[in-house]
Amino acid sequence: MALFEERSFGDVTVKEIAAAARVFPNQITHHFGSKDALYVGSAFGLLLRQSERLREAGHGAATPGNLGRTLASTAMSMTSLSVVVGAMAVARANPSVQPAVDAGLTVLFRQSSGYLRTVLRDRGWKAGLGVDRSVRIFWSAVFGSVLTSRASFDRGMSAADLAAALPIAGT
Repeated sequence: MALFEERSFGDVTVKEIAAAARVFPNQITHHFGSKDALYVGSAFGLLLRQSERLREAGHGAATPGNLGRTLASTAMSMTSLSVVVGAMAVARANPSVQPAVDAGLTVLFRQSSGYLRTVLRDRGWKAGLGVDRSVRIFWSAVFGSVLTSRASFDRGMSAADLAAALPIAGT
């Protein structure tokens, strides 16, 4: 994960991955099937690890609007997002790794929905579009923002824009 976080997919070799893992290169391809599959798995592993920051950041949010802005700004600071967007591009070009993307997104959405349900229940707030739909819209907006920024479009979404993708109302 660290190699892909530091450098682009094309700049990391299977030989380097094997050396970092202290295994032989053929063990990497035997276990994962391909560098593409390893990249997708690593990208989502990194994202899921970094997404724990969202729980910590959202803990102190006193209002629904503050929660949305806090989650959005925290999400946009996660270095793993660029890696995941790259992994999605790899999966588009290699359909054999698409199930790994689907699995990673399923876990991300499930964990995010669980977190949001807990916050809403504990604070008596409501998600205007429903929890599962709000989570999918939020992450889609985050990934889209990363994609446009990677394309050198300098007017990406702000944290406030992304927070609007997570409509939460107090009681």
